[in-house]
Amino acid sequence: MPRPLVWVGVAYTLGAAWAADGQNIFYGIAGIAFCMWITGRVRQSWTGMWLFWFLPVFFVSGFVIFSHSMQEIRDDTSENQYAVLRGIVWQCEEKEKSYAVTLSNVEIDDIKTRVLVYADKDREAVQVGDGIEVRGILQKPERASNPGQFDPRSYYYGKGISYLMRPDQMEVVSKGHSYRRLLQKLRVFWSERYSLFLDEKDAGVVKAVLVGDKSEMDEETEQLYVQAGIVHILAISGLHISIIGMGIFSLLKKTGAGLKGSACLSAFIVLSYGLLTGFGASTERAVIMFIVRMGAVYLGRSYDFLSAISLAALILFVTQPLTLMQSGVWFSFAAVLSIGVLWPAMERCIPWQFAKEDNYKRQHLRKSMGIRMSRREMIEKAIRYIGPSAAVTIGTIPLTAGSYGTIPLISFFLNLVVLPLMDIFVPMALLSGALSLFSNAAAAFGGGSIHFILQMNRMLCEKMLRFPLAVWRTGVPPVSWIFIYYGILIGFVLMSLPEHKWWIRFTRGEIAEKGRLLLIVMCLFIFIPYRKLSPMIAFIDVGQGDGIFLRTTNGTTWLVDGGSSNVNEVGKYRILPFLNYYGEEDVDYACITHSDADHISGIRELLLAKKIRHLVMTEISKTDETSRELAALATENGADVIYVSQGSCWESGDWNFECLYPGKEVKTDNINDQSMVLRIKAGETAFLLTGDLTGEVENEVEPGKLKGTDVLKVAHHGSKYSSSEVFLKNTDAKLAVISCGKGNRYGHPAPETLERLSAAHMQIVITMDAGAVIMPYKKGRFLLKTWLK
Repeated sequence: MPRPLVWVGVAYTLGAAWAADGQNIFYGIAGIAFCMWITGRVRQSWTGMWLFWFLPVFFVSGFVIFSHSMQEIRDDTSENQYAVLRGIVWQCEEKEKSYAVTLSNVEIDDIKTRVLVYADKDREAVQVGDGIEVRGILQKPERASNPGQFDPRSYYYGKGISYLMRPDQMEVVSKGHSYRRLLQKLRVFWSERYSLFLDEKDAGVVKAVLVGDKSEMDEETEQLYVQAGIVHILAISGLHISIIGMGIFSLLKKTGAGLKGSACLSAFIVLSYGLLTGFGASTERAVIMFIVRMGAVYLGRSYDFLSAISLAALILFVTQPLTLMQSGVWFSFAAVLSIGVLWPAMERCIPWQFAKEDNYKRQHLRKSMGIRMSRREMIEKAIRYIGPSAAVTIGTIPLTAGSYGTIPLISFFLNLVVLPLMDIFVPMALLSGALSLFSNAAAAFGGGSIHFILQMNRMLCEKMLRFPLAVWRTGVPPVSWIFIYYGILIGFVLMSLPEHKWWIRFTRGEIAEKGRLLLIVMCLFIFIPYRKLSPMIAFIDVGQGDGIFLRTTNGTTWLVDGGSSNVNEVGKYRILPFLNYYGEEDVDYACITHSDADHISGIRELLLAKKIRHLVMTEISKTDETSRELAALATENGADVIYVSQGSCWESGDWNFECLYPGKEVKTDNINDQSMVLRIKAGETAFLLTGDLTGEVENEVEPGKLKGTDVLKVAHHGSKYSSSEVFLKNTDAKLAVISCGKGNRYGHPAPETLERLSAAHMQIVITMDAGAVIMPYKKGRFLLKTWLK
């Protein structure tokens, strides 16, 4: 069977990915059987090969191994338990206020795992390879409680880390003397060199690019690269391995080390470099492929790209199955496969390329006559230059949308400039670091080139992001869409194969050409902002605070409050990612019930980022200094300020909004009792949003306006001083939503309130347990979904 590693690798990886997505194994086996039936019909010669019939076995192996690893790491029997652990320091990274120490070979409940320990900087320093003992309470990584929010649990699980700990005691019980320890010292020494002759921002980028240390990376620069779609240049990946590895290989050959000696030494240096940078999953993939390439040179064999990447996948996903949960791994494999598989398929579709022999003869003749290339040849050369970048863009589009909810259309053009610049940047940075050993002045000369390249990257990103449609906001597409997209690409590749390799009757002649083009056009469906098309109401989990998002039937977006008292930068880390997930760039209207920080801290962030078009406040808020400052901030950042009071009504689509409280004057100075009470009639469903209203003034809301409420946002995060029996009886709601944070110091929601809600026969949903409460509007009614349960 040709390329057996490819088929084994694909079957095993599909099985592991099937388990990672939580799918039923029987449907997966049925799918594999169907694909085998199709393959057997097309390539009947394969059915006589024993490996062909073992493909389902490899699929099941991937499924079982991943499921078993996931089950082990999900075991939470030791969570919140005080434990004494021993392990070996695998990695140690310096943070702003602590050291992040990853311990390997830690035994918890008879299972070997990794634990991430946050150690204070004033404690005894530890180094890679040391054996340490720690004492403290074990914690599971947090789960993302909102759509679009960064998920620490998946991130740490993908690195094999099952618990976190902030130890009370930490003691070094044995000193390590390993090669990795030496490489760690070299990494620290190497990183420090760049701080001597580069400014802080440039040094942070260089350290991220060369040694994988992002602790000093400027956050603004990183976000700019993310928005522009070139953040991949900051990862230790195939680009760096190729530049460094092949550079060393060529240099060694020129110095007379011999072909085999150069291959062995290059492979060893690249492996050491991978260990020095932390040996992340993407780096490991690139290192394995480079070692295979050098092995082919050593043995005098041809290098097969597909077999090499399949071997890398098998090694990576068998030894570390949970790396499948890291989006960076998928990006790494997708980008490499796009260059090695998708681009050759696209190249075969170019109808006007020359035969190599004729092209060589023409170029030789023109060169001898001093004649330039023809226009046709220039076009062909240009397409061969931009083709791989186009293939990578096409191959990674669904992953980009799935990770960020956006597709940076400018990334294709930026990569044409940025990637060649990185071919200069990496060697220049290495050379400057080496020169710093002898003279900082000489290193600073090279640092000028580094600064120029980084400034060029920054300028290009900023300029191109200003273009119309620079970034297409799709929202996060359904997983099924991503599978369909890659299925279409696979079909395109198969239809582009030469007939002697894969003969399909309907791919002959003109039908084949039209079919291939049709498949590429079909891929455009991924640009549909699917999640933006549905009206909805969602109670975002902002921790101890309130944040309610609405999208009405005409597409207008509303945000009622948006703040937290226990989540820092709640706008940046929870509200904006939520908006990105649903394909929204900004908010049309933001309503502020009152000016407490746990209701407006995120609103401030959104105003400063110019993400709010109109700010809606109560008339009575004009007497509050904090509210006046917020209104001034809105005006400064281009948002109109609208004031409403009791009796104010308006429509958005066919949804009706009415302010029930307060009037233009109130009898209390308590800011909570000045909260806006908003009633929203959406179709046949009525919502009542109550801010932090207390029982002292609940009776001032007209009882007749409360009747017919279906969904109640419980006031003041479930405080015992709100939601009186009379008020709940007047609303007669069927569903009560409480927004509060885990372990909050106020004890919200109060047991007394929960008893009153239960007595009123309401279904209770609490964001600290269920995560975001999402209610999409379909066929005239609202559905109830929660993010965590």
